[in-house]
Amino acid sequence: MQDVETRNRLLAARELLVKDFEDATQQWIQHPDGEQAAEIKVRRATLAAKLRADYWNLDPYLRARSYYDRTGVLQPGGTVDFYPTPKKAESEKVTEIANGVAAVAIQTSADDVD
Repeated sequence: MQDVETRNRLLAARELLVKDFEDATQQWIQHPDGEQAAEIKVRRATLAAKLRADYWNLDPYLRARSYYDRTGVLQPGGTVDFYPTPKKAESEKVTEIANGVAAVAIQTSADDVD
């Protein structure tokens, strides 16, 4: 988020995409039917897809990471995984499950013992 130069460059490019999308929308409104309508709709849909994808290029420079990013719910590119699998720490490994309770082996060193 501190890279202002890259953010400004990406925002300037996005402004051009937005302007093209607005122009395509105006053309679509002016010519709702006819030969040009199909071409205009395709162009507008293409620009909308570019805008959607372009946001995720700009996202790291605009939005701070949130709880959902850290837990894996919101993934790169805007993909949402409502039930992500939790990441296990390497130091914790389940050794056995007895009566529904997991026994976890925790690695310690001599410095950890009081």
